[in-house]
Amino acid sequence: MVDGAQMSRFGGDCYAYGLLAMGFVDAVIEAGLKPWDIDALLPIVEGAGGIVTDWEGKPCPQGGG
Repeated sequence: MVDGAQMSRFGGDCYAYGLLAMGFVDAVIEAGLKPWDIDALLPIVEGAGGIVTDWEGKPCPQGGG
């Protein structure tokens, strides 16, 4: 995935999701999220028209891999 990206960054926490919601980045890919990592970000990303899924494309309101 990194090889096909024009730019990749590691780290950034919720800043990356803010950029996603504002349309400055196309994707944020993370693994091993806990509920407290994602709960507050779901309404922001989804309210901006984005989607949040697990690696299998299923909703992940409680975090996950």
